[in-house]
Amino acid sequence: MISVRTAPGLIIIYFYIIEYNFPIFLQKEITENFTELEPGEYSDKTHLTGNSRNLLEGVNLDKIEENVNQFLTNREYLDEEIRLPDFSAYIGLSTHQASYYLNHYRKLSFSDFLNYHRLEEAKQLILSKKNLNLLEIAFECGFNSPSSFRRACLKFAEKTPKELRNQLIQEEPTLQKLELQTQS
Repeated sequence: MISVRTAPGLIIIYFYIIEYNFPIFLQKEITENFTELEPGEYSDKTHLTGNSRNLLEGVNLDKIEENVNQFLTNREYLDEEIRLPDFSAYIGLSTHQASYYLNHYRKLSFSDFLNYHRLEEAKQLILSKKNLNLLEIAFECGFNSPSSFRRACLKFAEKTPKELRNQLIQEEPTLQKLELQTQS
């Protein structure tokens, strides 16, 4: 039997559980007029409004681009231990600024940025080192596991690693012919 003293406490607990599991029931105002933004809808020079702010205000973006290109030229992305703090120190920004730069100017997260360039390196290795299997190529390109290599292949090439290898090997003679034609 529930006593008069415990009833208010039980009611509070009841509403807390309802609010926690079904927040829409106790929500006072439901926003009906909102617009859904498509990815990449804003140009990379768009200033953000509201509570968001441009973390790169006053930063020389040309110098940052130069540092990022140097990072790519030196193939630092091949280091499987590279983390956002390492990358941000390399390009001369704080970790928040580096993440903001990649998200807003490159339209990639840090891990996607690394995996995209690692996959491009893997494509080159597939063609140049045919004696290596896909696992060896994945590890040589900085991927930590076969599953991370597979996810990157599916995300950026829309193919499994085996399908990607087969496609690259089939396209190789065509690429060589194009290179010979441009050299003549």
